[in-house]
Amino acid sequence: MKRIVISCLLLCTLTMAKAQSFDPKTIYNEITKLITWEEFTDNSNNWFIGENDNAPSFIEAGNYYIRLKNDNTTWHRWNSNNILNLDPNRDFVIEIFVSQIMGEDNRGYGLRWGTSTDANDVNSSFCFFISSNGYYRLQNGQKTIQEWATTSAVIKGIDQENKLMIIRKGGITYFYVNYELVHKLTNKLDTGNMIQNIGFVIGGPITISINEFMIGYLN
Repeated sequence: MKRIVISCLLLCTLTMAKAQSFDPKTIYNEITKLITWEEFTDNSNNWFIGENDNAPSFIEAGNYYIRLKNDNTTWHRWNSNNILNLDPNRDFVIEIFVSQIMGEDNRGYGLRWGTSTDANDVNSSFCFFISSNGYYRLQNGQKTIQEWATTSAVIKGIDQENKLMIIRKGGITYFYVNYELVHKLTNKLDTGNMIQNIGFVIGGPITISINEFMIGYLN
């Protein structure tokens, strides 16, 4: 009898896990509306281009390059184009292909979004960092959600491309590096009325290259 109960409990657990799981590699099949699929062949989405004193950036050969000159500084590059905003009440996916091409491998870079109409209000930003020596971190304004933690999902080294994904599905936010789940948040994110100013974040004197950037609704 005990074996039967244990077997039933195991079967129920596996059934629930299966019902709640999905394959991030096939999430594209669930996209109902593609907001943008940016390959940086031009600057039609109006990314910042120029020789900013702290963080010059430019588009070249299908890549968006950002170079941060200052140490102990985090710099945000967002897109203020309203068509790239997201409704936080809907399921969605955001992904980038990103490489660090210069600098020390222990500096952070990755995805960011904002929740304030003031794009310069970094206290309202949400950031998903990785580092080229194999770590990830989650930050919400001044609040650290996840301190730097090691992960084998990061392809280590300079000039190595990594794929970052944020998938919001069924009230849970999943964070992937190269299709491997590194973190998930089951609590409701403080996203305000709109997820906006979606873009990139870079910390320390490094240069990164974004090869591809995609946003889509899943319902």
